[in-house]
Amino acid sequence: RMVREHRELRLAGRPTRRLQQTVVRKSSENRFQAVAGEFFYPLLARYDTTGNRTMRLLKEDAMLLAQLVYTLGCCVQCCVGESVEATRMGSALRELVYALRWHTNAAVRRALLFSLLASTTMSRAEALEEAAEEVRELHEWAQLIYLEDADPQCHELAGGCVAALQHKMAPGRSRR
Repeated sequence: RMVREHRELRLAGRPTRRLQQTVVRKSSENRFQAVAGEFFYPLLARYDTTGNRTMRLLKEDAMLLAQLVYTLGCCVQCCVGESVEATRMGSALRELVYALRWHTNAAVRRALLFSLLASTTMSRAEALEEAAEEVRELHEWAQLIYLEDADPQCHELAGGCVAALQHKMAPGRSRR
């Protein structure tokens, strides 16, 4: 009897919880996909201009370069599905990754690996096959980062890149 009274007293002080109904939302179209190129290409166009005296992205301003590359990767990643525009932007982004892949700053390498992963997952397999030599070299670079980089985040991202590239380029697999 005392146990029951104790339990009732304990439960009386608790607020009652009621089950809330879950609201099912309809999926909407991706409106960013239509304008993604208007953000992506101007950002990509002048990262290496030498006329700008205030920003030296390839030298002293490595953190700004890392943020730029990460932003470009986010633009590609937000283009849901393997659309033509996402594939085109992914190819341009892979060219940037290819050009900057030996950067010494770990933050830049992390951004490059993120962007490579985004461009790989959002591109059609046919686009990767068209640039097979470049993609093969990026795959080897990602494997090297995975095996030898001291930065744990670079190691983790490189593992994802290696797996994604192997999945997309595997012969005989259904292409996604």
